[in-house]
Amino acid sequence: KFVAEQDLQAMPSSLQLNDTYHYLWCIKEAVFKAYGLGSVDFKHDIRVQVCEPTFSGFRVAGYLSNRSVHQSFDGDIWKAGIYYYACIILKT
Repeated sequence: KFVAEQDLQAMPSSLQLNDTYHYLWCIKEAVFKAYGLGSVDFKHDIRVQVCEPTFSGFRVAGYLSNRSVHQSFDGDIWKAGIYYYACIILKT
């Protein structure tokens, strides 16, 4: 309900599927909260285009686009223990 095929293709194939879904949820929830105005469909409006490994996690980039907003985002995601974290910045 929240993952498009394009999102899965952007994620590293080395990740286990469970981690892939958790990271994608974490990214999309952070974008939604950063946007802050609601009315966003996680599957269709938020797209992950890049997910590259870094020393401590992954650098991500993508866009939020629907009738009322068109913004790109980038940031970092990582896992610590059983928790997933995201630091996302919406670009204007």
